[in-house]
Amino acid sequence: MEHKNSINIPFFLLLFSSLLLAFFFDSRSVEGYKNYTVGGSLGWFDSVKAPKIDYKKWAAAKDFALGDFLIFNTDKNHSVVQTYNETTYEHCDYNDA
Repeated sequence: MEHKNSINIPFFLLLFSSLLLAFFFDSRSVEGYKNYTVGGSLGWFDSVKAPKIDYKKWAAAKDFALGDFLIFNTDKNHSVVQTYNETTYEHCDYNDA
């Protein structure tokens, strides 16, 4: 009797497909971005106006990931400007704002 060393192709395809689906539908790898409001309900202010807000403590309690958004809620006397890189940030002239 001859013995074949062949893989059962349908079984192999089913196993491979199952593993592939499990990888793609793993909730940790599919999770999208999150929106974080800086300072929570207290908002974003300088330390003179709202000295009780501890932003370091607020940030330490969050699990930030690449792609998340930070929302800065402040009053009309403040503005938040998005800079796209460190060079733009360093050359920012707030006197012109």
